[in-house]
Amino acid sequence: MCITSLFVIKSFVKKIQYLTYLLCLLVFSSNKFLDVGLDIYETGRIHDNGSGQLELVADLTNAEQLIQVASLLTKSTPDIVRKGVKEAFSEAADNLKCVAGVSNVTSEHNAKMSRFKLSFQFDSIKALNEAVRKLYTHVNHPGCTSFKMDRRSFARTDTKDVAQLLAHYYAKTDPYIANLISKTFLSVVTYHLAYSFDKEIKKATHALASISADRKTVLLTQSLASAQENELSLSNTISF
Repeated sequence: MCITSLFVIKSFVKKIQYLTYLLCLLVFSSNKFLDVGLDIYETGRIHDNGSGQLELVADLTNAEQLIQVASLLTKSTPDIVRKGVKEAFSEAADNLKCVAGVSNVTSEHNAKMSRFKLSFQFDSIKALNEAVRKLYTHVNHPGCTSFKMDRRSFARTDTKDVAQLLAHYYAKTDPYIANLISKTFLSVVTYHLAYSFDKEIKKATHALASISADRKTVLLTQSLASAQENELSLSNTISF
């Protein structure tokens, strides 16, 4: 939510930092790896009273080849990489269980440990915002996600400068390497947003957003590299 758009909770970043370094080498050195990618899914169901459910998914399916290569170049194995992601999602779930107004928190993964999901229910927009802040607790972070809702609209606001947020995570890294990491990370991550409502949607402000045939779901898929290049964020206001 803080556009750690990797669902990059702090522990997640630490656990895959060495893999990110390898992304730099692989993506920039060979066209073979241009199809490598990480897909992040943020799916919400929002009711008229502000309650609902949020689901966050990290899909590593298209990163399988990269994980295999990374395991050969580090003192780890593909299983260790996947275990790190699993632990990050489990820690996030534990953090949410103490948030007032949040319930039914679950963290799960598929048999191949290539797809990880965190989901929870909230009883108000206030509780949703508290959950987001709990998931992404950072000191002096440059941007964050928040939600607002009234009778006529629902808004998801986010930071524009994805690169700035990534730089925050790598503040203690050599500036040249940090810049390379930022550009590489942005080039392989695609963010998918889907929010459904009880009411019919009249319009959405994001230029890339689309509305489902029944006009109750707004969809948005965006490459983070494209978002950065075009100075876009994942912010979106939906009018009813």
